[in-house]
Amino acid sequence: AGDLPAARKQLKKALALHPANRNALVALGDLYQAEGHWDAALGQWREGVAALHEAAARTVENRSAVELGIAYAFARGQQRDSAVVYLERSESTGSYDQALVFYELGDHDAGVEMLEQALTAIPSQVTRLRGDPTAAAMLADPRYAEVIRRLGL
Repeated sequence: AGDLPAARKQLKKALALHPANRNALVALGDLYQAEGHWDAALGQWREGVAALHEAAARTVENRSAVELGIAYAFARGQQRDSAVVYLERSESTGSYDQALVFYELGDHDAGVEMLEQALTAIPSQVTRLRGDPTAAAMLADPRYAEVIRRLGL
């Protein structure tokens, strides 16, 4: 899945030059998540949210993606109440990331339903899903194969 130590080094260089770079903050959070460092991921995503709120370009999509990343980190850390707060804050509906959060929270029915909505809207996300280590449990769910079959993916 790539050279994570080299990616971390490059992201830290980018942040040394531009400490409020939301993309680098979130990407470093994603990297920590991929390595299983949930507290570090959560800290980076929180910094990403703070940078978003301070940035001039506050698009709903970016803010929602970061908030769903934080919700996922809380869900992985078994902090359900905090995960739900960030899940509700996100203004996303039927998104891939939202599906992962619901699934991680143990609401597998909602997770699979959201996944179907996300793949219906953007079928190419199936490629992301298949390569995403955080989606392994959802991929093992027999309903996933049924969604893929039903959508012809």
